[in-house]
Amino acid sequence: MLREFLNSADNWNDLISKFKGLDYYSLYEWGKLKESQGWLVKRFILFEESNIELAFQILIKQKYFFKLIWIPGGILGNLNQNYLSKIISELKIKFGRNIIIRIGFSKYINDHDYKLLKDLKFIKINSVNYANSSMILNLTDKKELSENFSKNWRHNLKRSFKYNNTVLNYNDDMKKNLVRIYKEMEELKNLNNLYNNLSLNFLLKELKDLLIFKVCIDTNNNLLSIRCAIKFKNYAWDLLAATSKEGRKNYSSYQVTYEVLKECVKKNVAYYDLSGINKKLNKGVYNFKKGTGSIEYEKLGLWQYNRYTLLNKFLCNFIN
Repeated sequence: MLREFLNSADNWNDLISKFKGLDYYSLYEWGKLKESQGWLVKRFILFEESNIELAFQILIKQKYFFKLIWIPGGILGNLNQNYLSKIISELKIKFGRNIIIRIGFSKYINDHDYKLLKDLKFIKINSVNYANSSMILNLTDKKELSENFSKNWRHNLKRSFKYNNTVLNYNDDMKKNLVRIYKEMEELKNLNNLYNNLSLNFLLKELKDLLIFKVCIDTNNNLLSIRCAIKFKNYAWDLLAATSKEGRKNYSSYQVTYEVLKECVKKNVAYYDLSGINKKLNKGVYNFKKGTGSIEYEKLGLWQYNRYTLLNKFLCNFIN
């Protein structure tokens, strides 16, 4: 039986914390953030003999003639054909037959779920907005944090200390400069608009209680580099990272990342997910994250369903 979850944020977060493969996209606070950006957000649980077997948070938006059902945090729990078929049927009843269901699974890729999704006419898709691989850094080792780092990463960290820069906790007075270095990075790397003042306001407002946010400034109080993680229970995920042109010259990204990881250890984070990687398209970021000692893994990834199989293939590219 599929039922909409209508209780509080704490109740929802406590419920989903019991599932493996949890991603911050399933957190109540992330849903509130997406609501502020114009999405309709719903949360569902699937019961079987009074036991909660599955849980998921969906984002809904009209896209042309279709209703997009976007589940970025995946369906939490042990999937089987009966459960997934039931979810598809119920979503059609609630939101109409003309829907597109798009699911992002952060769990490790596995043959069982891969075959299940294929059998139910889901197709695996690629998107510039979704990374199918990530890296995990184990912070439970009792050894010194820097011992995890590669020789080159340690070397660049030591270099960063020579410039007498300072790492501080972020505060709202820094927001103007935060937007500036994002703009600088977008121009340097020829990226699409990542964040503006409004989107950062929404993000920092809705997620503020979950963030570990560090900034690196020089002796003249110029913002050089930032790194922000979202923490839930004993897990943390990379959320924001940017470095100015000047910051690149003095290795400030190494210093600020080191301080974020130290804070995570202090707050009993066991695993740090460095989030999306793409070795081919962004080798520099890949090598930076790999140098922390993290282990690469492939996600089950991004899948899409529409009742018209041929149309579904076209819609993968048409709707982002």
